[in-house]
Amino acid sequence: MKIIYRFIALTLVVSLLLATSSFTFSSAQTRRQPARKQSAMKPLTGTVLFVVTNNSEPGDTPDYGMDALVILNKGKYIDPVRDSGSDAMKPFAEKYFKVSNKYRLLFGGGEVGTATVQSSQEGCNTIHSKVSVEGSTNIRGQIRGLATNSETLGKKASSRRALTASERDAVMTLVKSIYRQHNTSNTLMRLLKVGNLTATDLDGDGKFEVIGDFQIEANPTSTTGARRDLFLIATPNGAGYKAELANFQSYRKVEDFGRGIAFVDQLDIDGDGIAEVVAVNEGFDGYGYSIYKKQAGRWRAIYSVTGDAC
Repeated sequence: MKIIYRFIALTLVVSLLLATSSFTFSSAQTRRQPARKQSAMKPLTGTVLFVVTNNSEPGDTPDYGMDALVILNKGKYIDPVRDSGSDAMKPFAEKYFKVSNKYRLLFGGGEVGTATVQSSQEGCNTIHSKVSVEGSTNIRGQIRGLATNSETLGKKASSRRALTASERDAVMTLVKSIYRQHNTSNTLMRLLKVGNLTATDLDGDGKFEVIGDFQIEANPTSTTGARRDLFLIATPNGAGYKAELANFQSYRKVEDFGRGIAFVDQLDIDGDGIAEVVAVNEGFDGYGYSIYKKQAGRWRAIYSVTGDAC
């Protein structure tokens, strides 16, 4: 019954993720069906983007990992393993996660070093690799980056940094205003926590947008406790900021799993001068990734993929 429940829950949530127009979608991703028996699939070719993480603690030896995010081919965003389990994971790993393969490491839309594959391993839903990194040391914990085999993406200067004290104060004024619009009491407001809060220039105008995630959890020890999450993209507006995307969610956790969304990195993928935003999504028993694009002045999720769900 537990497996059936998880499958149904994930299926419903991913439908909301792609369908909602109010940007209050869930981060959970649909669990892949068992792979059908078939001949080995050839890996798709094209530009590949990866998410680079470092799960080590400060002062410890870096523990860099890399997830396959998307294959870009003729303007299409393609799932690297295409819902085919090991049939697609193995040839993908043989082509892209071959030991000693080198990729350009990107951070804040620009190149900051290289990522070199050391090993790979199939997950429940996607393929992972261990990598060594030369260059940027900023990637750690909640601060993630990207890597690619493209020689043309990420040719701009890297633009990503921590907020100044005045920027942070101005953003928090906006964040509290959004929470109050959703009837958040002063008591709950005192429990507000900041996740990954980043300043980055998305459109090259020299003015840094702010991307961040925020959380209020009234009873963190409860596996079904209520949570209020916010994923925010904000742009400078006079002395303050205005929200361009305010994805607010109020819900109860399921078996201690939430639906939070957090910033991964930004990159101008399609060359239109405005960077796309990559985010990581919490999900039931797993996680996923989404890519947001600004279209007609509004940020929309245009792609999502399972990171893993076991």
